[in-house]
Amino acid sequence: MSRLDKATVLGSGVLGGQIAWHSAFKGKALAVYDIAPDAIERCRAAHDQLAAVYPSDVGADDADIAATRERLTYGTDLMAHPGTSRETLTEVTEFVLSHWARENDDAQMSANADYIKKNFLDRGRLGLQNGKGYYDCPDPAYQRPGFLDVPDISAVPDLVSSISPTEGS
Repeated sequence: MSRLDKATVLGSGVLGGQIAWHSAFKGKALAVYDIAPDAIERCRAAHDQLAAVYPSDVGADDADIAATRERLTYGTDLMAHPGTSRETLTEVTEFVLSHWARENDDAQMSANADYIKKNFLDRGRLGLQNGKGYYDCPDPAYQRPGFLDVPDISAVPDLVSSISPTEGS
């Protein structure tokens, strides 16, 4: 039996929501995280549906459902979940990318994992978690008018330099 009694599910879609609900039903404390508030609300609604069918499908009683609900927390701020830190996110990211690089003997995937770790994670560029990533929030380039317009070829060097990580960023 697993000694893991707390976990965070990253993504509250159909699969993440079901994993979270059933893991909580089995006794695990689950923090459900999603970047989108509306996804969290859909997950909560799905959990209400699961609560309605678990009595007939798996023999749960009212106390089981209440305990399951008590073990679940939801949020859009990953760093606010107890036990979550930049270090845990880095470890998970490194593990997943490095694992599949080794599993598939994929040198390019390994190089990509190393690049992401060195240029983003190690430098604290965690995207929406802290407003720094490929771009700095709250003024992300994708929100500017004309972002998807095809630039003139002469603009390519400036575009590349604007997205390339620099020392100290």
